[in-house]
Amino acid sequence: ISLIRSLDTEFKVAVDAEQIDQFCLYGILASLCAALATSVLSFGGVGAKTQSVIAAFSVLSALLWVVRLWVNEDLKLYLPPAAYCLGAFIGYAVFRYFEADVEYPARRELLRILSYGLLFFVALNNLQKQEHIHLITAVLVALGGLIAFYAAYQFAAKSYGVWNLVKQEHFIGRATGTYLVPNHYAGFAEMAFLMGLGYTLFSRANHV
Repeated sequence: ISLIRSLDTEFKVAVDAEQIDQFCLYGILASLCAALATSVLSFGGVGAKTQSVIAAFSVLSALLWVVRLWVNEDLKLYLPPAAYCLGAFIGYAVFRYFEADVEYPARRELLRILSYGLLFFVALNNLQKQEHIHLITAVLVALGGLIAFYAAYQFAAKSYGVWNLVKQEHFIGRATGTYLVPNHYAGFAEMAFLMGLGYTLFSRANHV
C-alpha cells in the first residue's frame, strides 16, 4: 500500500496535477454545455440517438470528475439535501424499472433518468464558481434566442417541419422551434426567457 501511495504521489508530481485538474474541470463544463445544447436542438432529447449522445456526455463528465477526485486531494463531495432527494428518486426509478410490464421503454426512461441525475451530481460538485454559472446561463439564453428566431420563421412561413422531420398535421404552421410540440417549446422558452430576465436584472453584468 505504501508503494502504491508513493508511486501515486510521484505520478501526480510528474504530470502536474493542477493542470490535469483544470483540464478536467473545463472538460466537465464543455460536456455539460454540449449535453444541454444537444438536448435542446434535437427535439428536446426525446430520440434514442439523442439520448445516447447525452448519456455519453454524462459518462465522460463523470470520468473527468473521477480524475479530479484522484489528482485533487482538496476536492470534497458536496451533497446538499436536494441531492438526497434526487438519489431517492433515482432509487425509486430503478425499483420501478424491475417492476415494469414492458421492459424496453422502461429501460430507455431509466437510462434517461440516470444520465440526467449523473449530470446533476457532476455539475453540483464541480461547477460552483460564478464564471461557470454565467457561462451555462449564457449558453441557455443564447439557445433560447436563436431558437426563438427559428420559431418566428416557422410561424411566418407556415413551416411544416422541424429540421428534417415533418410535424403532425395539426401543428403545421405553429411555432415549435426545435421541438415537435408547441407546448414543449413554450416550456423551454419560458425557462430561457425568465433566466435571461433574471440575469439581466440581478446579475453584476452590464445591463446593455
